Amino acid sequence: MSRPDRPAGEAPDRPTPDPEPVDRSPTVVSAAISVLAALLATGFAGAHTGVAGNVGAAGVALVGYGLFAGEHRWIDYGTAALVCAVVVVGATGAGPRVTVPAALCAVLAWDTGGYAVRLGEELGREADTARAELVHAGLTLAVGTTAVLVAAGGYLLVSGEAPTLAVLLLFCGALAVLVAVGERLEDDGRRLRR
Repeated sequence: MSRPDRPAGEAPDRPTPDPEPVDRSPTVVSAAISVLAALLATGFAGAHTGVAGNVGAAGVALVGYGLFAGEHRWIDYGTAALVCAVVVVGATGAGPRVTVPAALCAVLAWDTGGYAVRLGEELGREADTARAELVHAGLTLAVGTTAVLVAAGGYLLVSGEAPTLAVLLLFCGALAVLVAVGERLEDDGRRLRR
């Protein structure tokens, strides 16, 4: 018996095979960068004091669990522990050579971890996103480094511990990095639109 809405001679309905499910786990490249950055933050902090190293190790474990579970909140908790490790190491008298790279690594762990989860949710783990992930991590590192340089230059300018010309050159270098990164992003955007 044929259905009234089907034209005569059309094949009967056949069940369509279900498409393969998409793995929505965090992407591998950003997850690896996140864990590596968390380990580096812990290494910088732990090299100065054991307490900071222990707090940082808890942060690494939480970031790792957040990436395993695909949940932002655990990455946030882990990053909070990494920041606490940086605060502990700063409170014990470590200078900016320890605290600044540790803080920058903690921010990189948080940002790339969140990016891994978002990309996994949106595109799936198997999507070819390695280039985008590396660019994202590189830009996060570049922006963080630029912010550190600008802050350090401002501090040196205010405290009078550096000649004005050196601070001016530092700002010009930071501006050149930002312009170069901006032009690169515009070029990539034009290629994608074509």
